Amino acid sequence: MEDYHCLAFLVVLLILRFRLPKKHVYAVPSADAPIPWIGTILELYKDGVTFLRKSRERYGPVYTLTVGHQRVTVATHKEGVMRIMKDKSLENNINIWLFESLGGVESGTITRQIFRLLSTSVLRSFSARGITQLAPLYSDCVIHETTSFINAHKGERISLIEFVSFTIYRAVSVALFGPKFPLDTQLDLQCIIYYFPRLLTPRMFLPRTPVEARARVISALDSFIKENWNQKNGFPGAADAGNDLLRTLRSAHLTSQTELAILFAFIIGLHINTLRVTCWFFALLIHHPTALIAVRDEVDRLIDEEHSGSLNSLLSSPSKAVGKNSLPFLDSALNEVLRLCVLPVLVRQASSDIHLALDGDRSVVLKEGQYIVADGHVLNMAEDVFEDPERFKFDRFTKYDDRQGIPTPPLVSAFGSGPNICKGQDFAIYEMKVLVIVCLRMYDFTGETLTGNKLPSCCPKASTTLPTPVKYLEEDVYLRFNERIHPT
Repeated sequence: MEDYHCLAFLVVLLILRFRLPKKHVYAVPSADAPIPWIGTILELYKDGVTFLRKSRERYGPVYTLTVGHQRVTVATHKEGVMRIMKDKSLENNINIWLFESLGGVESGTITRQIFRLLSTSVLRSFSARGITQLAPLYSDCVIHETTSFINAHKGERISLIEFVSFTIYRAVSVALFGPKFPLDTQLDLQCIIYYFPRLLTPRMFLPRTPVEARARVISALDSFIKENWNQKNGFPGAADAGNDLLRTLRSAHLTSQTELAILFAFIIGLHINTLRVTCWFFALLIHHPTALIAVRDEVDRLIDEEHSGSLNSLLSSPSKAVGKNSLPFLDSALNEVLRLCVLPVLVRQASSDIHLALDGDRSVVLKEGQYIVADGHVLNMAEDVFEDPERFKFDRFTKYDDRQGIPTPPLVSAFGSGPNICKGQDFAIYEMKVLVIVCLRMYDFTGETLTGNKLPSCCPKASTTLPTPVKYLEEDVYLRFNERIHPT
């Protein structure tokens, strides 16, 4: 859920009427706009990396801004960011508000207890240990959906965004909830993700298109549950993870509206970050042929030498397909994408009154409920840690090995960091790896944008920022697939 935080925090600023002190040594400069707090929000949203960098250059590594009547601390140096990410007394409570806003229910409907139940279920079912039963179901679905989509568009240029969205959404949905899941909701899901930030605004500002799409998805989920759910056996053909999720919600004795709202928000959260990162994974591999060839050769070698040429044999066990050291180039390339795709604004909230030491010279006192913000790019773009940090280097992480005493440097991935890291990151990583492995093994593919570029333009301009939280890519990439023939 880390991908929600940047937008959610900005919407909170808007709702609370972001007010900046006129002359304060720590004040963040407002943008050129008739109303300063709106200008600041737009600057953060449009180019959060540049805004934070300019603020850091002007006010130092730690400064404060005013949100409503609260002072919010912003840390933009490595030591401070690391301590914020690791501190267990700082929580992601903003996710509760996000679920309520996305699901369209009143504030206060989803309690902390309900959210903890949901988080426990996700951790239990989507961790590395929990996906053992889910993984083979998902990999079979990926192969089926990939071949179906490509065969249906044979000879055509295929939109990368549509391909990734179609394949992952359908494969995950069928694996989790069984073959009777309403797959025709996929286009509405794309619409909702496109309009995602608008769903977080006050109801008076909600546009009709995503609201109607949400209503259709929730109605389809309602019918699906009523027609297929059995408390004892779950959904027909579904993985234990999907059944455990609904049983967990049922154990909380929620109203039907709240249950459906949470399930809907969960499905959006399950896909919004994974789809974004997967699109960039493909785009960056296509843009760097050396990386694509190295990763493909590695996949071929593992399948041919250890699995008798069988793709299904490799994917049947998640420990083989995604276990460490099985595919070091693939692992490194994905870690590099996750490093580049981190969001610029990471928000945490104090669960109690705390004194947080940000480094040897700086500390901050936070009251319960106060927010602190970390600049997510500081660790990942540190030139003293990562050589040419703005470049995509697919083999960057192959040199790190904890067993050899060369630990991976501290960083924040696209799924967050520390005790508040996304609980479903293990399955999300498996999702992405499986789709890339299937495509590399079964097809040769190339891609370019409509303007002839291999890599989409980025927003903001620097490659460090890559995708925004909302959009997959600034331009779509159009792929051409050709089936590979392997000797028997």
